[in-house]
Amino acid sequence: MVFKMNRLTPSERWTFLQIAEVATPAGERVPAPDASTIAEVETFVDDLGRGALLGYRALLRALDVAAVPLTGKTLSPLGREERGAVLARLAENDKSFWFVRAATAPMKIAQAR
Repeated sequence: MVFKMNRLTPSERWTFLQIAEVATPAGERVPAPDASTIAEVETFVDDLGRGALLGYRALLRALDVAAVPLTGKTLSPLGREERGAVLARLAENDKSFWFVRAATAPMKIAQAR
């Protein structure tokens, strides 16, 4: 199966949803992240310019792997509570704060639309 470079792969989509589930949890006014959230983020990031989505895809993979030193596993297969705790810990660290923000900001923008 061939994927367009301006779209996330199935594996990246799954990782995206696992991160988005804890970064932008469903609430009274915000729906749970789903395929429409992914499509919105793909369009938003791709519209930023050439190579932006490629960079965003790398951010997702790097954020997934950033959990390994903390848990021994990547972020995406962790349970929801542990995933949230690891993401919060990464967001509180001065060395990974902006990295987490760059990966999760498009998710939050898409959820706010």
